Parts: sequence; C-alpha cells; structure tokens
Amino acid sequence: MVPAGLPVWALAWVLQHPAATAVIPGVKSVAHVEANACAAELVSKDHPQAFP
Repeated sequence: MVPAGLPVWALAWVLQHPAATAVIPGVKSVAHVEANACAAELVSKDHPQAFP
C-alpha cells in the first residue's frame, strides 16, 4: 500500500524529473523511511504530468 500524503507525491514527482540525479529526503522515523520508499511506486512515465 502506498501512502498518499502530499510529501510522498512530491517526492515521487521529483524522482521522475529528468533533471534530478539524486533525491535526499529528510526523515525522523522509520515510518518516514517506509513512506519515502513507497514513493518510488508512484513514479510512472504514463502519468499525464510526467516529464517527457
């Protein structure tokens, strides 16, 4: 299950941006690490706002 919070969607958006070579999110708990890892599941080249 992917958490649908705004920080997760924002991280997914940055992950799929072609200019981003690395994304280093800050975390304070294990739950944050797990949520950030789930953001990778949201990255899709088929998304209407995905970068070409």
